[in-house]
This record gives sequence, C-alpha cells and structure tokens, in this order.
Amino acid sequence: MAVDIVKLEINQKQRISLRARIFANVENLFQFAQPYASLVNFILRWFGKIIALFLGTHSKRSFPILQRQTFSSWYKISDKKTISNGKSNQIVFFHDTFMEYTEAHIGQAAIKVLDTAGFETIILYGKCDSGRPALSNGFLDDAVKLAHHNIELLSPYAKRGIPIVGCEPSVMAMLVNEYRDLVPGESAQSVAMAALMLDELIVREVERGNIYLRFDNKPRQVLFHGQCHQKAIFGTKNTHKMLRLIPNLTVKEINASCCGMAGSFGYEKEHYDQSIQLAEMSLAPTIRSADPTTIICAMGTTCRDQIKHTTSRIAVHPIEILADALVSTI
Repeated sequence: MAVDIVKLEINQKQRISLRARIFANVENLFQFAQPYASLVNFILRWFGKIIALFLGTHSKRSFPILQRQTFSSWYKISDKKTISNGKSNQIVFFHDTFMEYTEAHIGQAAIKVLDTAGFETIILYGKCDSGRPALSNGFLDDAVKLAHHNIELLSPYAKRGIPIVGCEPSVMAMLVNEYRDLVPGESAQSVAMAALMLDELIVREVERGNIYLRFDNKPRQVLFHGQCHQKAIFGTKNTHKMLRLIPNLTVKEINASCCGMAGSFGYEKEHYDQSIQLAEMSLAPTIRSADPTTIICAMGTTCRDQIKHTTSRIAVHPIEILADALVSTI
C-alpha cells in the first residue's frame, strides 16, 4: 500500500510512462489480446526479452500466459448443479482480472467448493477490474471510475444482505477499504460491509452449521505464504482454519514479510534486485528447503509468480487445496 501512495505522488508530478499505463490498464490489454491467446503467448515466449526491454520490465521476468477460455466463458457453458439445502445461500462471486484471463483454474476450484457447499453463485458479467492496478500505478481518476462502476453493480446485492466474496486479497481489499475513500457514500459502505474473502465465508458457514463438507483422508503438508493485503486487512487466521477442515492436513505459515513483488513493483527493471532481495530474506530459502512433497500455497497472484521465479516451485491458491480434497456433501 505504501508503494501505491508513492507511485500516485510520482505520477501526479511527472510524465506517466508507457509501462505504468500498461500495468494500470492490464484488464483492457488482456481483453484485447485474449481472442488471440495462442499467438500472443507465442510472441511473448519468443520475443519476451525484447518486449521487456521496450517496456522497462526486467528481462528475467515472465509475462502472464493467457488462457484460451476465460473464467466467465467457462462458467457460462459449464454444467453446474447447485445443491439446494432449503436455505437462502446466494453469494456474489467477484472474480478478479487474473482469474478471468490467466488463472481460470482457481475460479473453477472456487466454484466447485461453492456448488458442493450449496451456495447459489451469482457472477456479474458486467463487472470491471477492481481498480487496484490503476491505483497502484498512480491513475487515481481511472481507479475512481472503476470503483464507481463496480459499486453500482454490487451495492444492490450488498443492500439485500448477499455476501460478496473473492479469492484475491488485493482485489477484495479494494472493496473493503479503498472504495470507501474513492467513492464515499452509503453504496460503497454497504459493499465494504458485504465483502469478504472466500476462506472467511467457508469457515463462518461451517462453524454456524450451515454447510458440511466431506473430504478425503490423504496426508497433506502445506507451507503457506500470506499476501500483504491479506495480512493487513483480513489476516491469515481463516486460511488456516479453512485448510484445517481437511483431515490429515498440517499447515505452517512462512515467517516472511512481503514477497518482493508489491503488484507491478517486482517486474520493473530498476526494482528487480530489491524484489529478489526481499524474497531471499526468508520466503525463497524456506520454500527451497521444504520437502518436495510439501504443497506450497499462497493467496496472492504475484506472490505465486515470485515463488515460481525464485524457487521453481509451483504455489497453489488455498481454495485449490480445498477443492482437491473435497469428496462430497451430505
């Protein structure tokens, strides 16, 4: 969040770079490129270093891989059958930009859990990016416009008491925290009160006895890294509780600060070395020393990217672990 403030001040005083514009408008870029996903991925794979040099990103960083099918497209055509338990279990699922274009598998895991738990999931196809990239790169006016658009879509559900849930902490923190400052008023306040992370929803409803999930009994060891917005706004307690719903699973949280990415900060060539130094303070060495069978887990998109970059280990989202262990509901 400190990085957001610094970039906002810098970009208000100086000429805004092409790199900052691209990072701030990543949703528009993904939306334009997605129909040509195979070609774009090919170009990035073979000419990524040249593109990085042109943009001012570090040549060692990899660009996100676009998926041929977006999350929302998958949701429209998938055969989902929500299990009714006779209760009002509607929720709005606020899928983030990277889930939509590059990490649909995380959204699919979330929908599997929500469907099995008996929730009636509402997907808002008219939603736009949360505004986090715009705000982080100093585009305050754009962030306000995006926030206003999403608040208009979300507030009618929030005012009816329908929870708004998501998987990406930096995005959900916008709804809970920044939206109230960007677009002050009753509507933003109602959205903030209704918004929560998916792990909190699952834990809350299990503890209230509203849902009962049944899992396999496979042994699992999980090494978990908490994302900065998650630790600052939501905490990691509910992630631990959600994972411990799975029998025979042990979870340990890595004692580390920021992974070093801070949104687009770690991609920028002038900040790359500092980004790596932050990862090497604790996060990367701890993961490298972990047993190969240990599941590496991180809530944040860029955290997972940094883990792969510095350790060659693939980190999964906590909801993927829950979905993988899920057997059925009774």
